[in-house]
Amino acid sequence: MNVSCIVNYKIIDPVRSIYAVENYHKYINNQSMEVLRTVCSRFAYRSGNDEPCLMTDSTLIGHYMAGFL
Repeated sequence: MNVSCIVNYKIIDPVRSIYAVENYHKYINNQSMEVLRTVCSRFAYRSGNDEPCLMTDSTLIGHYMAGFL
């Protein structure tokens, strides 16, 4: 199964991010992959019934991912 996503982020406190995270690009990548894995494990790829699925309910899945962080 191939799933893709686009990650947007905003650093609110740049000084704190420099001291708290050694490599913030790697940190953002790791965090976004973890969210993607978690979301993919909670929803089916295809669904024959009324349950949301990754293939057809991208808006709902996107809102879920945004609220997950």
